[in-house]
Amino acid sequence: MEAYSIIIGLIFIALFFIPIWLFQRSQNKESRNLKKSFHKAVSANGLSVSDFDLWNNIYGIGLDPKNNKLLYLKHGQQEDYTKVIDLGDIAKCSIERKTGKLPANKGASPVTEKLALVLTHSDDKNSVDLLEFYHESVSPQMNGESAVIDKWQKMLSIKLGKKYNDTLEPGNNIFTSELDRWEAGIMLSIFLIYSGFMVASEYPG
Repeated sequence: MEAYSIIIGLIFIALFFIPIWLFQRSQNKESRNLKKSFHKAVSANGLSVSDFDLWNNIYGIGLDPKNNKLLYLKHGQQEDYTKVIDLGDIAKCSIERKTGKLPANKGASPVTEKLALVLTHSDDKNSVDLLEFYHESVSPQMNGESAVIDKWQKMLSIKLGKKYNDTLEPGNNIFTSELDRWEAGIMLSIFLIYSGFMVASEYPG
């Protein structure tokens, strides 16, 4: 009956591991689609982007320093939203952070509902470009968006003439948290494998 116990354990492992594998496969496909859409937008607008970030399999932003332009993209199921901004027309870069009600737990941080980069035009202070970096309707939980928006706010503010003490090292980053997802998947798989064999041991031969 030892073989029977092993088979039971393997069945339990398969029942839990296959959905994880399918989820990872779906995430990788979405990541590839975002990269493809972003590079297509770069080419379509005749840009030469040197610094860019892609995150959450939805958003992308890139800087063309030669032409002094910023490319923003929000990937959609039916159609992508893209916007090219001439930084020569921008006077200020800031962050809009909308928070919801405070959690019931004392000492807990407010829940962020929306993060957006605000680019104020130099010819009209009431005219702004609002670039969404996070919205709770798109993703229920933040996963590194604060770091991305802080980086771009500081980088663009420096380019526009405002000085910061923070040291920034912009680069070509794929900020989709793929590594975090894989690490979580691997840890969960190990736990499920162990649990499967523990269940199988309940049925000794």
